[in-house]
Amino acid sequence: MIYWKIFSCLRTSKILFYDVISAIRTYAFKASPYPLILSLEVHCCVEQQNQMASILVNLLGEYLITGFLSDDETILPSPGSLMNKILLKVKRLIIHVLGKTSLSQFIHLLGKKPSI
Repeated sequence: MIYWKIFSCLRTSKILFYDVISAIRTYAFKASPYPLILSLEVHCCVEQQNQMASILVNLLGEYLITGFLSDDETILPSPGSLMNKILLKVKRLIIHVLGKTSLSQFIHLLGKKPSI
């Protein structure tokens, strides 16, 4: 479930993470082909984070940047080279469980290299 927090005292109703990502996939590039940055602030356990990662990978598929665009990349790509792509920015993802972090599990699900 996702709570959209607009102001510190105002909250909206719950909506499913799956439904949000599904809507993003449908409408992300209707107005503009330029890259979309999803900024997530995660406050859930590692198991739920893994489920979120699976939803992101399964629904966004080829739109989601999961690694470097080329093997010899030395500078960040231009917005033009990221047309119709989704970049992921995550805050508060690291939770230590049994000596592992959910961040490493998340990167493993997305594909061995961290997103740009």
